[in-house]
Amino acid sequence: TRIYQVTRAAMTSTLCILICVYLTGVIANTKARPVIINTDPGIDDSIALMLAAASPEIDVRAICVNFGSLDDIDQLAENGLRVLALAGKLDIPIYLGSAFPITAAFHDLGGPKFHGKDGLGGVNPPSKPTHSVNHSIHAAQFIVEACTTWKETPVLISLSPLT
Repeated sequence: TRIYQVTRAAMTSTLCILICVYLTGVIANTKARPVIINTDPGIDDSIALMLAAASPEIDVRAICVNFGSLDDIDQLAENGLRVLALAGKLDIPIYLGSAFPITAAFHDLGGPKFHGKDGLGGVNPPSKPTHSVNHSIHAAQFIVEACTTWKETPVLISLSPLT
């Protein structure tokens, strides 16, 4: 059951990225669209991040990490850094969003059960991150600034609760 649920979650996140790639690249029929991905990098979102990083149709400009698959935002940020290092995308910044829900207490829906204690099933990607989280601004504020100041409005892809 655990493998089925993790596989289903991975497929859902990957499908979300594929739909966004299609909508931003094929329909617009232009150069790669700027994208901000909001995520809680567990196993499923990590697969989706690697797919997005490799896609020529989208230009991943930032990753916003918040609670979701785990309630440890620092671990999730570390996962994001490791995945970006594995994908060879050290130029993509990571911003931290909410560490917990705004309106209610965090309810673990089985994240550690499905994703493991570290969110990546105990598998350490071979690449150690050489870059760090950008702490200069909260993820929510970054999204607002990107949407109001970038020449081309970014597409926000949310694979987790929004920051």
